[in-house]
Amino acid sequence: MRASIITLCVIIVSCLIFILVRHQGRGQILVLSPGTIFTWQKGTRLTAMEAATVIIPGAILVDGTPIGDIIHASDDKMEIGFTPKEGSPGFETIILKFQAGQSVTLNRGSDAMLGDKADRSKKFLKYGR
Repeated sequence: MRASIITLCVIIVSCLIFILVRHQGRGQILVLSPGTIFTWQKGTRLTAMEAATVIIPGAILVDGTPIGDIIHASDDKMEIGFTPKEGSPGFETIILKFQAGQSVTLNRGSDAMLGDKADRSKKFLKYGR
């Protein structure tokens, strides 16, 4: 009896995982080159396949909107840096330092750029538009 219950639980959990993975869909591989600007559409999630730095304009944060309402990081260990504007409030740029497996979703579309000083491209999984 106990073995049957355990087997049933394993089957249920496996089905739930399958449904979640299938529902989430597979991401498209996005290859970004240093210095090349790309459009990061609203609601699109990028997941780093390797350590990388992405720079977005500070203007994405307007009207005192809290950062967490615009930038959704996959975990609290995600490093986010800011370059202040000279002579005025706000930020010139926002620097997102990804480690492999970390994701960010933007709630507002923006241009973005791979900011690594390395001379090679970086791979991300792109979910969404």
